[in-house]
Amino acid sequence: MSHDILIENKYKIINIINSGSYSKVFKAQHINKNIYVAIKFDYDELSKKILENEIRIYIKLLKYKIGNIVNIKSFGIIDKYNYIVMNMIPNTLERYVDDMIINSKNINNLLNQLFDIINKLHSVGIYHRDLKPDNILMNNDKIYLIDLGLSTDDPQNINKNIVGSWLFSSYKCHKKNYNYGKIDDIISIYYIFFYLLSNKKLPWNNIFIDDLNTKHQIFYNLKYNTNFYKFYEDYPELKNIIKKYNKYINYYHTQQSNQL
Repeated sequence: MSHDILIENKYKIINIINSGSYSKVFKAQHINKNIYVAIKFDYDELSKKILENEIRIYIKLLKYKIGNIVNIKSFGIIDKYNYIVMNMIPNTLERYVDDMIINSKNINNLLNQLFDIINKLHSVGIYHRDLKPDNILMNNDKIYLIDLGLSTDDPQNINKNIVGSWLFSSYKCHKKNYNYGKIDDIISIYYIFFYLLSNKKLPWNNIFIDDLNTKHQIFYNLKYNTNFYKFYEDYPELKNIIKKYNKYINYYHTQQSNQL
């Protein structure tokens, strides 16, 4: 995307912020005001569908007035590329945690905020499906979610491929056929906090295997079977979070067994 193009005749591209698998995001400035925005563009047919889905999900959320989703100011098409203009929130959850005082009060505040936002999404039938540190921003000590491109409002959909990131998707996402549910967003939240509070360590974050079937099996086994108490024994601040995680997983499997 050329930096000389004015978006909507008022936003001048400054620099690229992120280039991901499904989009490119640029920082831009209003030419007449001291206002900065983030502008996301698609770049192929797949990314076009994902951006269109993000707009659809966002419009659906507007009627429910759920806060803490980064505001989409406008959207359109320029030079055959779809784009969305969003409020600019420069701080990420990862940088925020790196700078904050690590204690149970601050950790629980962030964890509860994130659970609250996700539970509100679930209450209106929407699943984020791509929770990871890059998609969680911070502004004035409040959490905001971005990137609804992989979100869905179809809980009956059967997935044959992994949804979301390899590092932070739930263990269920490594199965050949699975239904993405509330539990999978919740598990991603726990993985995110394991990662952020342990100097970026996950039991599976140094695995590089070309064969996808083998890679899925290893990721599934590590995510499902790891003793997190033992793995994170040098990080006492994670003890209570691991306890909550284990309790949640045990409750889920008990409910699944009762339904059989």
